Formats: sequence, C-alpha cells, structure tokens
Amino acid sequence: MPGEHADAPAPPAWKPADEGAGPWKVREPTDADRETERLAEDMVLGGRFTGKGAASDNLQHYLDATGDDKPIDVDEMRQQVPSFDQAVAEQQRSIGMEAVQQAKDSGATGPVTFPVSTPWTGGTASKDESEKYFYATGSFDHNQTGTVTAYPPSTPGGEWTYEVDTQTNVRDRYN
Repeated sequence: MPGEHADAPAPPAWKPADEGAGPWKVREPTDADRETERLAEDMVLGGRFTGKGAASDNLQHYLDATGDDKPIDVDEMRQQVPSFDQAVAEQQRSIGMEAVQQAKDSGATGPVTFPVSTPWTGGTASKDESEKYFYATGSFDHNQTGTVTAYPPSTPGGEWTYEVDTQTNVRDRYN
C-alpha cells in the first residue's frame, strides 16, 4: 500500500502442536486425581517461595480451570530468553528485507507499507537461558503482526531502508 500507514492484521488462528489431555470434565476425579491436585497446590506455594512465581502463577491458573487465556508479558520474556529475542529480531530483519525487495520490484518511488502477519513458529525457553520461562512456558509458539514500511533512498544511489512495527504474540498450551 503506498504511503506510511496500513491496518495491521490479526494473528492467524493458532492450533496447538498437540491435542492436550482430552476433553475436560468427562469423569469424576479419583482419589489419585485429588492427591495430584493437592501436590500441584503445594507446588504453587513452593514455587512462589523459591522465586518461580511465573511458573507458580501458570500452574495456579491451570488449577483454577477457568478456561480463560492467561496473558504472557512478551516484552519481559524477550528480555529473559535471548534465543527468543534473537528469533524475533531475525524475523523482523527478514520482514524488512522482503518489503524492500517487493517495493523495489513494484517500481515504487515513495514509501510503501505492507501488513504483516507471520505464521506461528515454535520456540523453547531453555533452563540455561531463563529458569523462569523454562518452568513457566517451556515450549511455545510465536508470531508477529503489524506493518513494515519500505523507504526508497533519500539520495540518488543510496540504500533503501525499512521500518518494522510489529507486535510479537505468544501462545502456549499449559500441559
């Protein structure tokens, strides 16, 4: 789209890599199930006392069984999981370079803005990188939505530039 503005699309539909443990509430809990729940509740408390608050919060959310999504602080996650931050940055560079190429190929003489909605990509928070996110999410999926604007050179023979304005989205099935 010519110019410096375009509507950012929504993320594509997310499909978890696995189907999970199956349908919810299909049988009455057994004594073993209740014992497992008590142990999980103890793990929530233990995690809070040992600095694993994010993992504890996620486990508590799971135990609450609301079915609601639980937000993840993606900016903090990027800061604490360098491989995730690097994957996002590399994807942004690729998005920018692709936009520049498309703008050049179209013969654009002014800024051109493209909507961005990348496919879901798998990632993993390793224990070495971030114990917090290793226990809180482990493996997860991420994508980016937003826009990228390609700018022609400001001087003859100069380099094309780009500006990526995306939001990183994370999805994780708690299992």
